[in-house]
Amino acid sequence: MRKLLWLSLLVVSAPVQADVFEAIPILEVGALHETNPRLDEDDEDDATGLVLDGRLNMQWATARTSLDLKPRARFSWYADGDDDDLEDEDFWIDSLLSHQTALSEYTLDAGYSTVGVRSSEVESAGDGGGTGSGNVRRADDSRQTFRIGPGWSRRLGARNLFSLSGTYTDVDFDKDTLQTGRLPYEYWDGRAAFQRTLNQKTDAGIQLELSRFESSASGASIDNTSDTYGGSVFGNYRFNETLTGSAYFGARATDVELERQQVGTLPDGSPLCLSAGIFVVPCKENTDDTNFVGSASLRKEAKRTNFDLSVSRAVTPNSNGGEQVRDSIDAVVSRQLTQKLTGRVGLLYFSQEDVADLTSRSSDYISANVRLSWQLAREWSVFGAYRFVNDDDENLNGFNEDATNHYFFVGARYKGRGWRR
Repeated sequence: MRKLLWLSLLVVSAPVQADVFEAIPILEVGALHETNPRLDEDDEDDATGLVLDGRLNMQWATARTSLDLKPRARFSWYADGDDDDLEDEDFWIDSLLSHQTALSEYTLDAGYSTVGVRSSEVESAGDGGGTGSGNVRRADDSRQTFRIGPGWSRRLGARNLFSLSGTYTDVDFDKDTLQTGRLPYEYWDGRAAFQRTLNQKTDAGIQLELSRFESSASGASIDNTSDTYGGSVFGNYRFNETLTGSAYFGARATDVELERQQVGTLPDGSPLCLSAGIFVVPCKENTDDTNFVGSASLRKEAKRTNFDLSVSRAVTPNSNGGEQVRDSIDAVVSRQLTQKLTGRVGLLYFSQEDVADLTSRSSDYISANVRLSWQLAREWSVFGAYRFVNDDDENLNGFNEDATNHYFFVGARYKGRGWRR
């Protein structure tokens, strides 16, 4: 409740005398079939159900201040009574408050969600999350995420920009960690950047970053704390009116402290510890690790064709229980094939492992999806979609699982023209 109050303050702070207000409703309803919705290697039970997904994209704006607010709710029901654990009642709300002066801009980005793990841990191309684990054991579990991030930027002359930003994220789960292998965590990160415009097509800059990750779960008898700091150089290039590219390269140094619960003493006097139900030694480990990070991306926005392509290596927080080194490829292509027919293809691949490899948790994940939409009228369309997911995962308990799910979805979509004043 306390976290929701933060978001309520953003709503109250919306411009009272807004010059512009706009609200666009979006609704999808359809039927789905999945061959292995729990991503269970040993028990591939299929499931058929219904989905209702509603969104409302709102914006208040004056000459200098704007507030974007995007609530979303998603419900699913399954025909078989044994699939009750798959039924979700997901809720998201995201907001962005921005205020501009002659030289500066102030922003506050915040969000809250309570969603089933099949929504939070299973990613698709273009999601932009980057923190999914692929782990959906105990599918009746849910994840609560609270995020808030202030930012400030200031122009230093016609060509230079200096910015400061940070984010606090709190993630929790309903089920016991020992049953699921998922751990709650808190994450703080901060960034300082200087950017210079070199010419009409190019800008470049340098950025310093620091972060802190804390994960603790009594059920798993493990505490993990890591501090990461580093820097990077970045650049953006505009090839033409529709195609842009960006890249960055840097390094991250991480100090990790892993502590397990002591439950006894070995004959030589050294401590005996318990982690995820397994007796291990030592009880406490400290190490450090350095990783190169970077990304290269291309974006095209044209009348009939849009695509986003990104190849990256990053150090990211994860519900696996620690910061992860994550290598990923994320690609989405959408094209208007005819006046009424639109197609979309997406591919996401990532491989991740613990920053310092203290607990040997790792996973390889791939998701591919195809969607075709047929426009019936200005607001209404029908669609068919397919998604393939494979997750090869070594979890907190040290067990390997390799599971695949095929997801089929057909339905109708309504996107309103929007209410404006």
